[in-house]
Amino acid sequence: MVEEFFEKFLRSGDNLSMSIGEERPPLTPEDIFCPNLDCPARGQANEGNIRLHQQKERRFLCANSGKTFVETCIA
Repeated sequence: MVEEFFEKFLRSGDNLSMSIGEERPPLTPEDIFCPNLDCPARGQANEGNIRLHQQKERRFLCANSGKTFVETCIA
């Protein structure tokens, strides 16, 4: 039953997961904004305040708030 659910979920195209072996798109901090509610740069992309923090975990760092976050929290 669980397998059926995941098969249907993966076929639906409504997920953010990638197939095994599928190459992920490159991380582009320029298109990302800080999701922190207390950050003065929240919602402002292309401001230069977002840096790549961890390539493997696909985490970003906001220079204004000092907080890290994953790409999927804003997708």
